[in-house]
Amino acid sequence: MAESFMNKNVNITLIFIIILVVGAIAAGTIYFQDIFVGLTGNYSSISKELKSTQEELANYKVLYTETALQMNRSEQLVEQEKADPNKGSSF
Repeated sequence: MAESFMNKNVNITLIFIIILVVGAIAAGTIYFQDIFVGLTGNYSSISKELKSTQEELANYKVLYTETALQMNRSEQLVEQEKADPNKGSSF
């Protein structure tokens, strides 16, 4: 009789441990799924922000290049006028 009680007790403990492990795996899966969804959303928003920043930087680079060229032309004209003031503007 003591043997059957022990077998029953061991079987109940084993079932309890199995249920506990399955529950822990299910809880971990749900938790990490929520974490993954949050990370995916953050990645998407940061990726969009980075793309717009890159486009804005490209626009500023074009403006900078145009401004630098205009300044170089202006400096060349000023140097030419300094070298030969009579050739400058004719009114």
